[in-house]
Amino acid sequence: MKKLIIKILLFVFLLYIPLYFLQNIVDKGLRKYREEEYSVWNDIFQGNINAELIIIGASRSFVNISPLLLDSTLHQKAYNLGIDGGDFNLAYTRLKVYLSKNKKPKTIIYSISTLDLQRSSGFYNMEQFIPYLNDTIIRNGIEGYENGFKKFDYFIPAMKYRSYPKYYSIGVKLHYGASVNIEDGHKRVNGYQARPRIWDSSFLTFKSSGKKFNIKPEFIFIKQFYELIDLCKKQNIKLYFVFSPEYKNVQPMFVNRDSIFAIYSTAARLNNIPFFNYSNDSISYNTKYFYNSEHLNQFGSEIFTRKLAMDIKNSSLTYIH
Repeated sequence: MKKLIIKILLFVFLLYIPLYFLQNIVDKGLRKYREEEYSVWNDIFQGNINAELIIIGASRSFVNISPLLLDSTLHQKAYNLGIDGGDFNLAYTRLKVYLSKNKKPKTIIYSISTLDLQRSSGFYNMEQFIPYLNDTIIRNGIEGYENGFKKFDYFIPAMKYRSYPKYYSIGVKLHYGASVNIEDGHKRVNGYQARPRIWDSSFLTFKSSGKKFNIKPEFIFIKQFYELIDLCKKQNIKLYFVFSPEYKNVQPMFVNRDSIFAIYSTAARLNNIPFFNYSNDSISYNTKYFYNSEHLNQFGSEIFTRKLAMDIKNSSLTYIH
């Protein structure tokens, strides 16, 4: 029995070592990867963004707001930290990691999505976190999601890649200096991703289904939202709330939209935070500016960002509703 136990332990040990080194190689390689979310995380962890203005939020952030166009008007080096498929918790987690690795910005724009305060169902695009699971802020931030990482993903080497085998080859190639092809549509520039698309059929498909959104804010997300406000006050960071245009006809599908917006408008009023709400902007009535009901195409995002930049520059008000 003793010999059997020794053989098992020896087998596990001999398996553990190569898997440990494989994981280390893949992790290091992916920290050089420039596709989509990896490019943003890698910029953050390298600690050389140090932007004066950052934009946070979900996909409506990094698709709808161009940091380069903001910079051209406001003359502040800008970067978009928007996270694809994220809710407020994930956006706030990314911000906290950013602040731990980079200089604090002068300005933060929180790009609001109506669904931000509701926890995302499932765990969209969870592979973006794999190379950084040893970071305490990230580990704490990604807890509690359905179908998320398991305990053994943190302790058994290479297990965290079990559902994403393609990253083995990508990570190994990048670690040893080989190039990896990235399509233009999967690149982000200063965190922004221009999408030169035309209006698709997703809105009509959803409308015909008769479904509605009844948003259920999560208490911890609202708590984090107020933590963001307090953080900006304590660190003397100028905070803006922005709701970029969404296609007007989608708004009635959010049955408690008014109560969700009341959370933001009340916080803005009580804390003297400018709230630029473009729900009724002229852009919202024309599909030529969108590729779906929530996301502007490149044409629309460039027009909107210029408008936003001028509104921020010219506004003497502290609250717009």
